[in-house]
Amino acid sequence: MNKEIEIVGSPSKTSNICFFTVSIPILANARSECHSKEEALNSPLFEALFDFPWVLNVAAEGNTLIVNKKDPGPWQDYARSVGQLIRKLHDENVPFFNEVFLESFRAS
Repeated sequence: MNKEIEIVGSPSKTSNICFFTVSIPILANARSECHSKEEALNSPLFEALFDFPWVLNVAAEGNTLIVNKKDPGPWQDYARSVGQLIRKLHDENVPFFNEVFLESFRAS
């Protein structure tokens, strides 16, 4: 089992965006953004986030995951779901991004 990770969610006061700072790299030395499940192919993290019907788009850079939701209102329940997903993938040793995904956005 992997070392326990810390996740801190910081909702934006002016929009439907929440920044999740994680104690391990989400996407080291790169930035990626996706606006649909199709764009997220080969990223277990992004694909799973788009399984939530309220996700509008997602981005990752370094230790930060940025999630933009469609629904107005507080982030409490949404943030809990995102944190649980990150922990589940980490605990199961599933990479957030596989090599095919990484190569596809490096080439573009």
